[in-house]
Amino acid sequence: MAELYQHKKFNLKAEEEYSHKKFAGAQQMKRKRENIEDKENIIITADLILEKAQREAPLPEPPIKRKQIKPLFRPWEIESSKDNNKINTTPVSNILNPITPNILPYHPNMVRHHNSANKPRTEKEQERRNRNTLACLLNRRRKQQEQQMLQQQYILHQQQHVAMMEQSLRSALYLRHLQQLAWQRQQQLFVFGQ
Repeated sequence: MAELYQHKKFNLKAEEEYSHKKFAGAQQMKRKRENIEDKENIIITADLILEKAQREAPLPEPPIKRKQIKPLFRPWEIESSKDNNKINTTPVSNILNPITPNILPYHPNMVRHHNSANKPRTEKEQERRNRNTLACLLNRRRKQQEQQMLQQQYILHQQQHVAMMEQSLRSALYLRHLQQLAWQRQQQLFVFGQ
């Protein structure tokens, strides 16, 4: 049966537990002496230290507070930042103004405008460009030929591999057929006794 609730003033203390305040001081002194004697008798070991540390383990840290998203309202900083922004924006916009006309125009075909195509090249520059173009074309042709050679070699090796596999399969089938014939021959000799 469940225990019924009892208010603390109705809890009757046993006579053994009760002690008058006049005698409480003597009992406390006795307890202190016993604790001191116990402490002197205890041999400190690593296990005891670990157990004590586990008992006295710190409580888990409180949850971390959220970081402040909105800055605090500081009117004296706002006024100074406005002044700084005014100072910073004016020279930057002046610097960007001559650059932006070259960047902003949109060509409908998305084709790059080459200003260098308009200016004439010297003979030396044109020869250098022609040599580079020719070297690039030759290099591309060489790479294409190497790729074609590799493809042809791959096809050739693949055909040779298929031929070898067919020959191996034929040989294995021929061997099996010969083994069956030899086994049948042995069976016939065994049956007829010779």
